[in-house]
Formats: sequence, structure tokens, C-alpha cells
Amino acid sequence: MIPFWICYAYYVSGLLTPITVDPTTGTTSGGPSGGAVIALLLGMVYIIAIGLWNAHKQGTTGQSVGKGVMHIRVIREADGQVTGFGGAIGRYFCHILEFGIGYFAPLWDAKNQTFADKIVHTVVVQA
Repeated sequence: MIPFWICYAYYVSGLLTPITVDPTTGTTSGGPSGGAVIALLLGMVYIIAIGLWNAHKQGTTGQSVGKGVMHIRVIREADGQVTGFGGAIGRYFCHILEFGIGYFAPLWDAKNQTFADKIVHTVVVQA
């Protein structure tokens, strides 16, 4: 995430400079530079690439980088196998749709599942 935030800060710094228009020539100055826009786009591509790589890792091993550090893994509820790339992406998008509220569901759920886990039929277990 650090490379993205550096690119984002560079872009936002351009937004903080006022845009001025020369009344005689009509040229503008200020605002984000072309380099800042490119940096932001590169940062976004980086985030997407890392997200896809992490989803692939979780889908094939059951562990994303963070889950590996925490010694947990995601498996399918039905057979205990890893979810595959599609299952990992589906779980990721379900987490987006639950707006963070579902992360609290394990506090009262018997299987400690989030809403996304219930939708894609996965459980998180100790690795």
C-alpha cells in the first residue's frame, strides 16, 4: 500500500494548488500535473495487481499474506479444500458489499463466519 499512498499524495498535492486562468491568453496553470495523474494511475494499477496476486495466493493456498502472518486460512465449508481464485475473488467482493458490518458477524455467529463467508460457503480456520 505504501507505493500507492506515495502516488496518491503526489496527486493530491497538485489538487491543493489553485488553478488560475490567464485572461489574455486563456492558458491555465496549477492543479495536478500530468506526472501526478500518471503516478496516481500507476498506483491504482499497483493496488489492483497486488490485490489479484493476493487473491490468487489465497485461492491456491488458503492464505493471503496477512492470513499467513496470523496463521489462519480460508477453506470451503463443504469439503475443507481451498476456494480457488474465483472463490477468493468472490469472497473479496462480498466483503466490499457488506460495507465492513459483516466483519463483526463472527462475534455472534456459531461458526465465526462473516457475511461474505456465509455467501460463498467458506470458513476461516487455524493453519
